[in-house]
Amino acid sequence: MAGLLDGLRLPDCGLDWADKRNSIASVSAGVLFFSGWWVIIDTAVMYLRPEEFAHAYHTCGVLSTVAFFMVNAVSNAQVRGEVYSDGCMGRTGARIWMFVGFMMAFGSLIASMWILFGAYVVYMAWSSNSAEVRSSGSSKDTSAGAPAKLMTSWLKEWPEVE
Repeated sequence: MAGLLDGLRLPDCGLDWADKRNSIASVSAGVLFFSGWWVIIDTAVMYLRPEEFAHAYHTCGVLSTVAFFMVNAVSNAQVRGEVYSDGCMGRTGARIWMFVGFMMAFGSLIASMWILFGAYVVYMAWSSNSAEVRSSGSSKDTSAGAPAKLMTSWLKEWPEVE
């Protein structure tokens, strides 16, 4: 993130933007984080039934939140070994903690993309095409409950885990 704002030319409004680079990056990351949680909470409130929105999809957001706190709990000085020398594992422990945090963050990102494409993009395209074939030439179902009907039919086909 350090090099991202170096090439950006902002108007000089009497502020030294170079000294505020980390603050700007932190505030923008916080705004994106807040916006993501706002959207998922709003979705959960609007679609209460699991047929409309599977609440297990919150798992990706929760894991990425835990990873966010894990990565931000370790400072650069701790990773370099300048400050953190005592403790259970010292510099190696800080590095392992940070590595596990990054693995959780990227794993939840990959899982969220898998949910996006598996449950919504690919399935909805397949469902709408098969609905057109079944109805012999009529167009897609444009009623208000069409996405809920598609999700309900998809959940009925999903295998039960015991």
